[in-house]
Amino acid sequence: ASPNLVFANDENTTSKDQANANSKLDVEIGMMAGKETPAPEYEGNAHQQMVKELKAYTLPSGLNILPDVEKYQEKVAIWKGNLPFGKLFFLGWLAGLWVAAPATLALTIAGGLPADIRTLWPGIPKLIVGSFFPVAIFLIILFGGELFTGNCMIMTVGFLTGRVSVKEILYNLWWVLVSNFVGCVFYIYFFTELCEFFHKEPWKSYVASIAVTKVNLAYHVAFLRSIPANALVCTAVVLGGLSHDMCGKMLALWFPIMIFAVVGYEHAIANMAFIPAGFFCGADSQVDYGHWLGTNLLIVIIGNAIGGGLFVGGTLWYLYSWTSYYGRANPPSKSSMLTQLRRGRSNLKSWIVWENS
Repeated sequence: ASPNLVFANDENTTSKDQANANSKLDVEIGMMAGKETPAPEYEGNAHQQMVKELKAYTLPSGLNILPDVEKYQEKVAIWKGNLPFGKLFFLGWLAGLWVAAPATLALTIAGGLPADIRTLWPGIPKLIVGSFFPVAIFLIILFGGELFTGNCMIMTVGFLTGRVSVKEILYNLWWVLVSNFVGCVFYIYFFTELCEFFHKEPWKSYVASIAVTKVNLAYHVAFLRSIPANALVCTAVVLGGLSHDMCGKMLALWFPIMIFAVVGYEHAIANMAFIPAGFFCGADSQVDYGHWLGTNLLIVIIGNAIGGGLFVGGTLWYLYSWTSYYGRANPPSKSSMLTQLRRGRSNLKSWIVWENS
């Protein structure tokens, strides 16, 4: 005998619907067993009845599902777009500290290798940096902080679903960017430079060389490297949101961040820690602050915004919100992106209904 199907939250379910569903399941079980079983016959709107059946299918899992993660990002976007200035700036400053601390750790270990080993096996210091730098995202996600690059994804999802306005996006991203910079430089100056960790060899030349290499990248190279950097960071945030427990979150966050750090992609906020550290170690004699702030950093910021906002945020919206399939028994056949954008913040009401359903 086949198991009974229960239609979740469906008050209109009838015994006939349930019989049809069980008949459909018998067909699938029979096909897997190599038996011939007559197909069920649907009356009326067959598509709608099939969708009702599919709503009852669940798989046991210790994970959240991506549509729920996307919806949660819409909710978070509203919260981020309306944070008071003082709290927003403090959380951004705090995230800058969380980025600079693991950066200092990674530079301490990788830079402590003898120069000849770094030359013969250049992958070793890269692997060291990639192994320890993901601690930054652990601290931001688990403790708290506002990170510009992650917010590019979240605020894009909020905008495309009509949850936040352009003004709220610019308010959040601008001040988080500024406060991330302040936090990174604050930590590097007070807790790295004044502590004289990198004043001696082999650290001094290694830390300075990283800054010189990053600032002197060709414009197109810096831009292309910055797109996958934040795409990987935002993918890590999404994967971390799928997990229920802390260990699962840390593993999900670690691998994408490790990829971008080991390969050498360009992340604007990470560079706000690595490059000032290099300047304090003598890199300012080969490159200047103006070139970094006015060209290189700006290019990397734009690339990060594209990678996190368009590639990851846009993908989440396209998959789970563009046609508003989620929760509908009979979804529309067509949907207009322009219509979605015109809905504005009135969608907050639909979010409240969805959350309480």
